[in-house]
Amino acid sequence: MESVRNSLKNGKAAKAVLFGLPLIVVLACSSGSGGSDEESTGKQKDSSKSAPGDVGNWDILNKPTFGTEYGTWKIVDLKVKNVSKEDDEPWLEIRLTNKKNDLVATFDCVGNTVNPGQTTTLQCSSMDKVAPYTDYEIKNAV
Repeated sequence: MESVRNSLKNGKAAKAVLFGLPLIVVLACSSGSGGSDEESTGKQKDSSKSAPGDVGNWDILNKPTFGTEYGTWKIVDLKVKNVSKEDDEPWLEIRLTNKKNDLVATFDCVGNTVNPGQTTTLQCSSMDKVAPYTDYEIKNAV
C-alpha cells in the first residue's frame, strides 16, 4: 500500500494512465476481424492512372486531387453516389502510400445521409504530416 501512495505522490500512476490509456484505446480500435468486410477501390499501380470505382455502397465519381497548403494537406473533394437500395451515410478513408507501400497519410471522408441513387460531395481531411506519396486507395472506414 505504501508503494502505491509513493507512486501517486511521484505522479507515476498519473503518467501511466495518461500515456497508457490512449495506447489501449488505439490498440482496441485498430484490432479488427482481418478486414474481410473492408472494401476498397483496389490497389492502384500508378496514381496518375487511377480510376474511380465502387467502394461498398458507394460509386466514386471523381479522382481525388491531393495538394498542400500552408504546410498541411489541402481538403480533398470526393464525389460519391449511393448505389444501394437504402439510405446510407458515407464514411470513407483515403490512404496514401509511398513506393515501399508504407502508409504516409490518411484522409477521413464523412457525410450526411444520402438517398439511393443520389450523389454528394464529401470533404476529406487529414491531420497527417505532408509526405511524398506514389499511390492511393479508397476504403470503407466502417
